[in-house]
Amino acid sequence: MSLAYRKLDPSQAWGCLVANLVLLPGLGSLFAGRLIEGIGQIILAAGGLYLTTAWFNWFVQEKLLRGQPITDLGPQFKRALAGFAFLGISWLWALVSSLLIMRSARSSVPPKI
Repeated sequence: MSLAYRKLDPSQAWGCLVANLVLLPGLGSLFAGRLIEGIGQIILAAGGLYLTTAWFNWFVQEKLLRGQPITDLGPQFKRALAGFAFLGISWLWALVSSLLIMRSARSSVPPKI
């Protein structure tokens, strides 16, 4: 597998942007041939999603389903905050990658005469 970036036309670059920002951070980067960036973004997003979901699962089971009063957010809440941060960082990284993909696709199109 080559580590070179793929040459994309603007419509493909838009598809990468949508995949990165709507579906999964890193997916559009992978489609654009940016292997290292894409894998890094996916790992960061998956880790953030895991930490956030683990806390949410605990919170629903312990506090909401058992009817206990909500006096604290639990011992896992700091991990959930880290998960939110990981998700945010991966999304911002995907945004920057998407803008770079869009720029390179725009510059590869020959000018119309």
